[in-house]
Amino acid sequence: MSQEVVEAYQDERERWLETRNSVRALQVREVLAGLKPVDIDSAVTEIRYPLRWHHVALIVWYPAATGHADALGCIQRFVQELGAAAEVGATPLVIATDRSTAWAWLPYRRTPGGVVTAVRRFALQRPDSPSVAIGSPAVFVKGFRRSHAQAEAARSVALAGADVNPTVVADSDPGLAAAALLGGNVDGAREWVAEVLGDLAANTDNDARLRDTLRVFLGCESSYKLAAGELTLHSNTVKYRVGRAMIRRGRPITNDRFDVELALLLCHWYGDALLSPKPS
Repeated sequence: MSQEVVEAYQDERERWLETRNSVRALQVREVLAGLKPVDIDSAVTEIRYPLRWHHVALIVWYPAATGHADALGCIQRFVQELGAAAEVGATPLVIATDRSTAWAWLPYRRTPGGVVTAVRRFALQRPDSPSVAIGSPAVFVKGFRRSHAQAEAARSVALAGADVNPTVVADSDPGLAAAALLGGNVDGAREWVAEVLGDLAANTDNDARLRDTLRVFLGCESSYKLAAGELTLHSNTVKYRVGRAMIRRGRPITNDRFDVELALLLCHWYGDALLSPKPS
């Protein structure tokens, strides 16, 4: 009889926890939707999270191809331990969205510094880390939504790249927010990139090196010396690769420099998804 009572209690507690978590998730979605004014005090009580503070939103997931067992349990532990490593001011908020994905928020009493570096270092040091997309710090309810939207956009870029390996991307990574504006129109972008880059858009290791060198070179104000320092190469190597990239493109950069830089940026973030098929 005692065993039956214990089992009944455990079953009832699990149902209660599931109901409470469902209500919490519903409240979070309502806050994110912003369709009606938010009663801050009530929302804070329901969500058990300080909405008046500064927030850094995360999207945390295991790629479906990994078939990770107990993915949500691992994500929950990951975020809690990450919160300690990132020196949050209160318990992080974690909301499951499917069997292998969760939304999370790290709360801070004041604008945090170095959060992206801390999250990236923590994630990349773990042998079984999930992938993480990071929004920028923002404050109050509007910031709660804004940081989450940024994390979602960063994740969309990571998913479009179709990389099954764990990755950490952040809204603040150079060029990522601009790349996210593509909005999922990968097919149209692929055609445009091929028009802008010509043969340089080919999916080969050599063209990848040339694209990366040209991207860094243009970002360094066309300075071979600065690009060499960033790429850890000799300036003559940079000069050679830039020349080869121009040959592969088929024409010099004259009036369409912005297009070239944008095309190279998209290739950098979306990878194979935007490249011409590999030669057989």
